[in-house]
Amino acid sequence: MTAVLPPLFIMVALAIVTVFLLAAFRIIPSLSDKALAKEAAKGRKDVFSPRSKLFADNLQNQFETPVLFYAAVLLAIITEPVSDWFITLAWVYAIARVLHTIVHVTVNIVIVRLALFTVSVVVLILMWVSLHNNLMG
Repeated sequence: MTAVLPPLFIMVALAIVTVFLLAAFRIIPSLSDKALAKEAAKGRKDVFSPRSKLFADNLQNQFETPVLFYAAVLLAIITEPVSDWFITLAWVYAIARVLHTIVHVTVNIVIVRLALFTVSVVVLILMWVSLHNNLMG
């Protein structure tokens, strides 16, 4: 059971790190630029750097398909035993999502992001199929 926790913690850490980096890209410039801070306070997100938009978009991504990952891992833990196959899939998912984030907020090559996203979704499907087979038998 505990072998599936590290990929789960990696995914949580990824979301938290993304939150802090987004905050850095938005708060730090706002501290030194009162006009920017005033516009940001009105809800204008377009006043921030394009890089901050990448972090904002990526943070939103952390609460889309990863929610299904969290649910699958928790269900696997609750229903035990967690198979080695499922643990491997969880690791592949977490690694693909970390790489997706790195690509998204740095070089932002869409075809690479799409490939990593596709890998993560296929792995997520396999995780749920594995769960279904283990539970329904």
